[in-house]
Amino acid sequence: MSRLVRITVDLDSSVVIVEHGEIRQLHLTREEKAELKNLREQLEPYGDFTSFKELSEEEIESITTMKKRRGELEQKEGRTEIDFIPVTNEISSIVMIVPCPQSTGGLVSTELERNPIYVENMPQEWIDKLFSQQLIIENLNIGGIPAVVQETQKSEAQKEGYAPNPEFSKKHNRVREIMHKVNPEIFKVVATSEEVDFIFLKPTKWLGDLWKPLDDALKTAFGEGAAWISQGQGDKEAHWEVL
Repeated sequence: MSRLVRITVDLDSSVVIVEHGEIRQLHLTREEKAELKNLREQLEPYGDFTSFKELSEEEIESITTMKKRRGELEQKEGRTEIDFIPVTNEISSIVMIVPCPQSTGGLVSTELERNPIYVENMPQEWIDKLFSQQLIIENLNIGGIPAVVQETQKSEAQKEGYAPNPEFSKKHNRVREIMHKVNPEIFKVVATSEEVDFIFLKPTKWLGDLWKPLDDALKTAFGEGAAWISQGQGDKEAHWEVL
């Protein structure tokens, strides 16, 4: 038997109905098998294209009824049915991933490309980590709980205590990571913003000894793409631009 899952979502009320189903191969009972054998034997002399002109109305009606019953039994003999049972009350969460081989770019395994991933009742903590890209889920049982869940190594920024902001671009987060490595308190005296073509770093207070370490760190990471823009000593609009 094949285990199936059917999910119905009401987009207006946000109600989610989950049903589990099984494909069943229908089989004739012992009585039905005997009945079908008997019907075939009885109808054999008439064939499928018997002319009813030589038969009485009673015989025609009887043969028509037997042929109809024979067809019903023959159809049932090779038919399959799907039974679905609602299980919504037993499910607290659903995570479903259906990879598209054309858009994976070689980033997923062959096994993942072949099979969808469906997990019921995954703990909320795992869901949070999954969508924060802190988990690798391996050897998933389709329709079951993950067999192996491993936490990935934290990025250098996380090891140093810097948490990337999902609202910032990758480059903006990288700049802020570099600033954090120079001094975790540097954000109190340097404001950052993202312009169309560059990241803007503006000191809000006198940097003192922090200026050179930050300037060196930015130039080491971005080379000529990091520039200190200033009209000279006392320029209150002086700032860095990182391409």
